[in-house]
Amino acid sequence: MKKNILHLSMILLSSFAYSQVGINTANPQGIFNVDGAKDNPSTGAPSAAQQLNDFTVTSTGKVGIGKTNPTEALDVIGKIKLSELGNYNSTTSIPLVWDTVNQTISRGASDAEKPFNILRYVVSTAPHQDWVSNFDTKIPSNKYVVIVTSAQFQKGSGASYIINNVAGLSATDSATPFLNIGTFDESGTWRLNADYVNAAPGVNGTDYYWTFDLLVINKNQVINIASQTGMVNSSGIGAATSSPLP
Repeated sequence: MKKNILHLSMILLSSFAYSQVGINTANPQGIFNVDGAKDNPSTGAPSAAQQLNDFTVTSTGKVGIGKTNPTEALDVIGKIKLSELGNYNSTTSIPLVWDTVNQTISRGASDAEKPFNILRYVVSTAPHQDWVSNFDTKIPSNKYVVIVTSAQFQKGSGASYIINNVAGLSATDSATPFLNIGTFDESGTWRLNADYVNAAPGVNGTDYYWTFDLLVINKNQVINIASQTGMVNSSGIGAATSSPLP
């Protein structure tokens, strides 16, 4: 008789070891589920409003606060308050990134891949030419965003030097060259282009070069926002409908 009771106890303990645990609910939503307000239904999944007072741990180890079907290691519906948060240190810690689209916090750039980088490229041009149509920076476009913060065109002696060189102008005509500088993505890397449109260096046999200062941002720190449209009136005045940023 004692042996049968022992066997039965082992079976019951085994079944309990692999069962779901519910507190304030007979219908646990996961391995462990606390229904703070005791408002979950006796069968089926609770509504979004009923889940707001729940704490749930799934069989895969995901934790949900205010959510009974967490999809991340920690999935929280509601605000998070921290009494202390350590400062970011580029040698010992890695920044966290808030994704407003997916509403998740994820690991940012690694120590080797800093979130923000400042680079300088010095690019020599062909003789008697100020034109750069496609300079490959070798910076991967799938990982970084590249912004030209400044650019300067100089001759070898260091002085800035550019003259107007527009064909077909009469003696009374004049034209002011405009500066065309940008970046573009081609074949997986960022490229530079620069040109003084309607102008050219004025001294043959002299070396010329562009100096580009770049801000390179890791895409872990960037959220893509849809293109915005607008228009201006005949006086060139206009405004966006609203700010695309919160």
